[in-house]
Amino acid sequence: MKVAEGSLASGEAAAPAAAARRSTSRLTFALAAFAGAAASLATERGAWAWLRARDAAAAGASVRVGPSRAASALGELSAAEVRRVATWATTAKGFLAVRGGDDFESPWLSGPSAVELFAPPKQEALAYLDGRTDVAPPRYARITAAVPRESAAIEYKIGPLQSAEADWTMEELERVPFTKRPTEPGADLRLAGPLLEAALAALGAELLEATFGPVFPAFDTHDPREGAAAPMMQNDPLSPKGTRRDLYGYSWTPPKQKTRRNVEATWVHPMPLKLRVDSTEPDAADWTIVELGFCGRWFDSSAALKAAYPAGDASCGFSRATGDFLWEAPSRESPRQARRAVSQDHGVSWGNWSFAVFSRSSQGPALSDVRFAGERVLYELSLQDALAAYSGDRKDAFFYSDAAWSLSMLSASLEPGVDCPESATFVEATNWYAFEGRGGTAVADATKAFSFYPTCVFEWTEDHTIWRHMENSEKPTVRGLARKTLVVRSIATVGNYGEDRSRKRVIQRRFSVRRPRAIVPENGSTRRERSERSSLVQE
Repeated sequence: MKVAEGSLASGEAAAPAAAARRSTSRLTFALAAFAGAAASLATERGAWAWLRARDAAAAGASVRVGPSRAASALGELSAAEVRRVATWATTAKGFLAVRGGDDFESPWLSGPSAVELFAPPKQEALAYLDGRTDVAPPRYARITAAVPRESAAIEYKIGPLQSAEADWTMEELERVPFTKRPTEPGADLRLAGPLLEAALAALGAELLEATFGPVFPAFDTHDPREGAAAPMMQNDPLSPKGTRRDLYGYSWTPPKQKTRRNVEATWVHPMPLKLRVDSTEPDAADWTIVELGFCGRWFDSSAALKAAYPAGDASCGFSRATGDFLWEAPSRESPRQARRAVSQDHGVSWGNWSFAVFSRSSQGPALSDVRFAGERVLYELSLQDALAAYSGDRKDAFFYSDAAWSLSMLSASLEPGVDCPESATFVEATNWYAFEGRGGTAVADATKAFSFYPTCVFEWTEDHTIWRHMENSEKPTVRGLARKTLVVRSIATVGNYGEDRSRKRVIQRRFSVRRPRAIVPENGSTRRERSERSSLVQE
């Protein structure tokens, strides 16, 4: 099988690739009718059997989305299940639904994996999938919580969900140090806000405005007609052991009167101003700024930085000239369709293929129990992470682990006529991130989980044939079979990036079928320093 433009499709084995473009990760899986049968067919008889199965499947395929055993056993939690578990954790166990406020002692449901399915033991799932029992494995939730009093981030198993809440139990699974707790989109930035503003105040309006203009809302001299500067959170991969540090880089946003899409213009206006924050302690009042980056130089304190520029002007080449652009390109776009055919079911069948498709809150799209002609070829195919590493010196280098932000919940429902054809079926997933501000920040509250549709399934008739033959007769006769492909498409937007980060990402991945019961990924290569790993859980 191969992936082209983010599609996992049937066909020739091909080398893997990864391409970074703008802010969207397009993870498009396409399964064609004959790919799973492309095993090592050693005999001529076996090869002809494979060709007949391929042609028959392609000729009579139609996409059906409905219930399946795989969805019952391995399906991710619905929005109702997530709300139920999160509400129980907050009311019965004292967890906070959202980090913030003045409570820095209570545990809180943390990160994009705050409430997800706890996968059942594989042997129990296989017994149900293969019909050896008609009783599905009990469903449990796995929650992730930051627990300040125990200086740890802890995963718990809760359930069984088929029972009443009064019968639920909570079992600890594993823990990591509190400094390794998940990122909180929005919450961490809000908590760091007073500290960042205090650092800017210590630098003073004279130095900052002489360098960047009157663009800092923290100062009374801020002129909204000149736009605004605001911080965006990055991680610090070189934090000393036992500490947690975050890097806040500032970007400039042009004023709204100059462009309707002024938020998009932010990504091409990174400012040479960064503040490194030690956020090891649970209480944000104990956080400190350990380093400031200004015009390519680094300082231990605001006082040291200010002393380095006694004239109050650091001309380091920052320009706001492009803020005059209208930022309306591209000027043409496809009309969105009013109709979206949605499904709460996750089982997909097409010709001889069948599988279940889900979107996990942290890791994005996943396929389970992939079968060809009734034979399982994959237990699970899923992403683990998408990693963007940005090179630089010891002070400037950083990376993004997109699963830490969510490869699903910072996205929107796919649009008919834009992302998928109108004939596609849009598959339901769960989200609890409510967007706020700019840059992909959100309020994460699992007690308010809702449904959205980040995945679609459709049949695609390609522009070439599976086979074609012309008979060299007196009147030539042409016969053939058009090639059709099943596409499962999921598009995950993960914030956006300044500089190179202004390009939306198209992750491209290829696989080769080596034998009937295992798919082995070939070694991946990257472009623009973006890589993507896929988890292949084999029998």
